[in-house]
Amino acid sequence: MATSIRLAPEVERRFDYLAVQTGRTKAFYLREIIVGIFSLISICDKGHYHR
Repeated sequence: MATSIRLAPEVERRFDYLAVQTGRTKAFYLREIIVGIFSLISICDKGHYHR
């Protein structure tokens, strides 16, 4: 699934720097962040996340 997000310029600069320094893609880090959030939600709410 393709998607796009807007980041504040400073966040984008730091994100670009991270990708270049580690040799990983920004897409890699976005996937890791998303999976991490779902794991955190599961741990905190035992799978019952309500907003």
